[in-house]
Amino acid sequence: MAVSLLQPSGPKAGARALQTVERLLQDVQTAPGVAGAAAAWPLDIVGFSWTPWINLPHKPYPEGQEPSANTAAVTPTFFEVMGIPLRRGRLLSADDKPGAPVALVVNETFVRRFFADRDPIGGRVTARGIPELANMVIVGVVGDTRRGDPSRAPAAEMYCAYAQFPTSGPTVVVRAASSDPLAMAKVVDDRVAAIDAQTATFGARRLTDAIAERVGDRRLLSILLGLFAAVALALTIVGIAGVVSYVVAQRTQEIGVRMALGADAGAVIRLVLRGAMTPVAIGLVLGAGAIVPLTGAIRTFLFGVTPADPAALIAGCGALLLAATLAAYIPARRATRIDPLLALK
Repeated sequence: MAVSLLQPSGPKAGARALQTVERLLQDVQTAPGVAGAAAAWPLDIVGFSWTPWINLPHKPYPEGQEPSANTAAVTPTFFEVMGIPLRRGRLLSADDKPGAPVALVVNETFVRRFFADRDPIGGRVTARGIPELANMVIVGVVGDTRRGDPSRAPAAEMYCAYAQFPTSGPTVVVRAASSDPLAMAKVVDDRVAAIDAQTATFGARRLTDAIAERVGDRRLLSILLGLFAAVALALTIVGIAGVVSYVVAQRTQEIGVRMALGADAGAVIRLVLRGAMTPVAIGLVLGAGAIVPLTGAIRTFLFGVTPADPAALIAGCGALLLAATLAAYIPARRATRIDPLLALK
């Protein structure tokens, strides 16, 4: 569950926000039904993001050509609450206080993009135009997250200590031990009212709901495409079974002659299946080749897989081949019950 704080602005807004957040987290974390709590500014999973321009002392960019990175100021418990794993180094801690070098945690995409040729731990990053973030030191690397559009590759992300860069209006994230996370919103409201009467809360929502809103359209379209694919597969099975049954009926005399000359049931089944599966195999090859020019139309409906992914193509073709085999086997099995004497008549 996430709930945003609305705080007054002013020259000392940051220090006041830090004091409020620290007291709030201490109270909320000990409340019944709370498994963990953290604060972040901004939290792009609920619609806010911040991407300042950055520069690197070991790889300086010309002025006006600096890259940007998604940045957030978070409390030390943020990674545990959000389930973001540590890959290297350390996470932010209570020792990252004002006056100490600004500690920075980056994700794996950030490392691949800016520190591919060196150890990122101990590396320095500068945020252009922000004096408080002019000399940040990387202390850890965490896993990538998809907090924006799930269909896009993870972006470069930085996390600095909220205590070293406090801002007004952070978002408090609460991991509830109960089945209803929104029940914790009342807990946060009561604690905020007791700590700072000039701070208000708004926008309480489940993070799962926030994610569902971002992927809702694509999920609906994916479900519809899945239903259409299931209907198409069912029609394919019925169509193949009908065509093979018709072919078997037309070849009744031929099958009777073969059985009269000693062909067993297995030979008849192989004969029928061979005739049915040859056009199916040709269709699968042509269909797999047709996917290549159509990748642009289906790319937006895929997540974690490319349109021409070999494993997906093999699985799809295998499913169609199995369905076609089952559809052809039924009339093929029925053909083995033909009485040779009746067929010859």
